[in-house]
Amino acid sequence: MAFTTPGIDFIAQKALFPALLNYGVLYLSLYLSRLSIPQWGLILAAVLPIPGCTFVGMAYRKWRHQQQAEKLGARLAPVIDSRSIGNYKFLIKLNEAWKRGYPGDGLWGYTEEVGTIFNCNVVFEDSIYTLEPEHVKRVLATDFDNFPKGERHIEALSGFLGSGVFSSDGDMWRFHRTMARPFFSRNRVTDLELFDRHIQSAISLMRQRMSAGYAIDFQDLMQRITVDSASEFLFGTSVDSLHITVENLPQPYDHPDYHSSVEAFSLHPSNRISEAFLRAQMVAAQRDKAGWVWPLLEIFGDRAKKEMKLVNEFIDPIVETAVRRNAEKVKSNVGEQAKKKDIRDDESFLDHLASQTSDKTIVRDQALNLLLAGRDTIAATSTFLFYSLSQHPEVSTRLRQEVIDKVGPAKRPTYEDIKGMKYLRAVINGTQVFYGAIMLHTSEDLWGPDAKEFDPDRWIDDRKQRYIDNPFMFMPFNAGPRICLGQQLAYNELSLIVVRFIQAFSSFALDEAALPPEARVPTEWSHFNGHGRKGKERFRPKVLLTMSSEGGMWLKAKSIEDN
Repeated sequence: MAFTTPGIDFIAQKALFPALLNYGVLYLSLYLSRLSIPQWGLILAAVLPIPGCTFVGMAYRKWRHQQQAEKLGARLAPVIDSRSIGNYKFLIKLNEAWKRGYPGDGLWGYTEEVGTIFNCNVVFEDSIYTLEPEHVKRVLATDFDNFPKGERHIEALSGFLGSGVFSSDGDMWRFHRTMARPFFSRNRVTDLELFDRHIQSAISLMRQRMSAGYAIDFQDLMQRITVDSASEFLFGTSVDSLHITVENLPQPYDHPDYHSSVEAFSLHPSNRISEAFLRAQMVAAQRDKAGWVWPLLEIFGDRAKKEMKLVNEFIDPIVETAVRRNAEKVKSNVGEQAKKKDIRDDESFLDHLASQTSDKTIVRDQALNLLLAGRDTIAATSTFLFYSLSQHPEVSTRLRQEVIDKVGPAKRPTYEDIKGMKYLRAVINGTQVFYGAIMLHTSEDLWGPDAKEFDPDRWIDDRKQRYIDNPFMFMPFNAGPRICLGQQLAYNELSLIVVRFIQAFSSFALDEAALPPEARVPTEWSHFNGHGRKGKERFRPKVLLTMSSEGGMWLKAKSIEDN
């Protein structure tokens, strides 16, 4: 049955329907037995068993897990207990850390208290955290079938990602995976001309902003490169978010037009889709973090609906065109032949998907899933990479020398050039460890006492063997059957971005004054001496479905042309 909001639907399924069923059974029983009780008593008798049965079910599940563990000679993961109903105090603490803290805040302390695996059990639902590579290997690879995404996770993400590859299990996941795999063949992911066009547009905008003397939101610029590249690569049609004037870019906080530019930025056509995409992602992340009771936070409305309407207004016409074009080919028997062949060189991913199914929703969902993967992950890594270069000029100098030696000051690198640039790959890998979205990537037990340091050499010297021997301690592209199909594409695009910006600019510097005050690093962070980089960080990492920088990443750069 369809209801108006996720919250009303949730209450109806969990409470209203069971209560009505209980009421009907009780009423019929009383009628047949010719007994009578007050109406209020009948209603109370219908409602009270619901929470009781819920708690009995939870207690039984806990007992069953304990029995199964004993049979296996194992023990259950220790439970974090905040001495509150449903562990709600822990959830509040964790939510505050997500909003205002540093990634890992609210969790690192428990690794010292109870070990590297623990159960948060939020709102009566087990939530297991582990920092052990062997556990991760079991979940992602060797026992993959026993660890699906699960109904709760899929429901939380489906309002944003539909039934795409990141929010599905079983046959639907295998379908999406099978359809996408041939599109990431070597000849496609090594064709760098498409990406280079968008990168050059971004460099032009950055040069204009630098000539005006103000910082640029490098994160926004990277997101424009990746969304334009990904949309053209996947759909055959670019979003063209880079086809704007420099005045339409976000303005730094120290710019006199900052306040008036904020509203103008959100209203500009090239920004509306990206902003809606980001807000929908925030809703999906908040739903996932809230656990199985997330619909109760949306009793008065579906928070993703408005944002997805804007996103779908962009992508639906493209999907409909692809489906219609394939239908026309099928009529001429060309489409049926295409299903039996590999993807043609002139065929976009959307065209290929439309040739396999005429279901527009499935086509759209998969397209959005891959757009998220192609936009946010690469944009985040390149943003943090150049932030790291701004803080470590010695790394920037060494990287520049490799670029000049291997490629030259202006030439576009080839795939073979990129393969031969070992320090470039080390810088990329180091950035992904440095800002890994999971605690595993910053564990000192695994990475050593310098885990919080930006040290590309760890991927070149003798330490490299340690990571090669234990691949499940470094997983920027996931692992096992769900490993990222676009891994090589991501490395190639990242490498091209780095090379082109290194060729265009001689130095990069962080401009903290350009950040809005609410996004700046809190003063108390400088006194922090615990896990991770919180004590020395100059920006605020924010974790949604992917990682980003709160308020943007504002950099200044010196153009090579000015040297």
